[in-house]
Amino acid sequence: MATGDILQTVPKEGAGVTSITIASGDGWSTPTSGNTLIAVKTGGDATTTPWTGWTDDYGPNGAGEFFRKTSAGTESSITMDFDSTEDYCFTLFEVEGTLTWDTGDEGYQSSGTSETATTGTLSGSTSLAIAIGLAWDFGADFTLSDSYIHDYDDTDGADYWIVGHKYLTGTSATSTTFSWDNTTDGFIAIGVYSYTAAPSWSSETEETEYVGAGADDGHIDNTSFYNSGNYAYFGQWETDGVQHMFYRFDNVAIPPKATIRSAYLNLFFDERTDGSDDLDATVYGQDEDDPAAIDSYSSGSQTWTGRTHTNASVAWQLDATYGGSPAVVNQWITSPDIKSIIQEIVDRSGWSSNNAIMLFVEDDGPTPVGNDSTFEQYDLSAGTEAYIEVTYTVDDSLPVFIQLIAG
Repeated sequence: MATGDILQTVPKEGAGVTSITIASGDGWSTPTSGNTLIAVKTGGDATTTPWTGWTDDYGPNGAGEFFRKTSAGTESSITMDFDSTEDYCFTLFEVEGTLTWDTGDEGYQSSGTSETATTGTLSGSTSLAIAIGLAWDFGADFTLSDSYIHDYDDTDGADYWIVGHKYLTGTSATSTTFSWDNTTDGFIAIGVYSYTAAPSWSSETEETEYVGAGADDGHIDNTSFYNSGNYAYFGQWETDGVQHMFYRFDNVAIPPKATIRSAYLNLFFDERTDGSDDLDATVYGQDEDDPAAIDSYSSGSQTWTGRTHTNASVAWQLDATYGGSPAVVNQWITSPDIKSIIQEIVDRSGWSSNNAIMLFVEDDGPTPVGNDSTFEQYDLSAGTEAYIEVTYTVDDSLPVFIQLIAG
């Protein structure tokens, strides 16, 4: 294992709450003894009540606060209590090894697109920078546009949260800039941690790989199969019954036995078609080395019914509102971490780099009848097709980030 890797990242959001709990149902796993936990929070006022066992490293205002706990190992769930009832976003990181606080910086942005933290001379040869932002531009979501890894962004009413991280190398670094792709008003805070021992790697590599075609995404209902058209449907429609979705990613450049650090499925939410209940989904992979595209429900050579699930699965509650009432349409949503699914696939004896990965998003709720949503497909337009983001290491040395866009 490469000292310094981020082993898991779990975000959670709460509207009008005084605490947030992250547990196994949110994708959190009990951390490895001796690692460091870092919690970042935005929303509300600065926290004045200390969390037992945690160090409050930095918290100038509600823009972002940074908390650290060393010698982790027994935290199967973690509850963070806040001073007042507000809207909060809380993101929890487990990092391999021991980190110490280095420096923090923050600023208010009026129609800005970046924030720079002045770090000075870093105390370690390699450091981890985590940034968190809160915006209230009311107009559009915003995503990262520089070398930060995009960990999380989501909406809650008119507020927009964003979290990202990157690594700084060398004690000569004096600043780090956090940039995004939309002009916005809001607060951005950046915290920098240094490793007590230098990681065995020095940089990250990002790769974007486009995959597949229109036949690689779609949905099925009780008896029918659809892989053409503009939209995939999920939930319980009143006439066609339960609806599941599938996404195939071809030419996936992950080597056999790579260690998967994180993996996320991203879908472009079109609209809430019927109902107002949350949609309970489960994500599975196909337990096959190089699955072909689905061609029918049950009568073709590559059927839906002939697919075998991975043992690993991840629960995903597709929110009823997506940031408003009625639901905010035309926005990206991100699954919980599905690294266990991808790990099981690349650990297969027959897995090879550039094979395909098939993912299923199935309604195992069961969702009440009369509740479903639509998600944009490859056939609709370029730029809104589903994609997965996978971070992995090879030979426990070099972290690699890969973004896969489904077709």
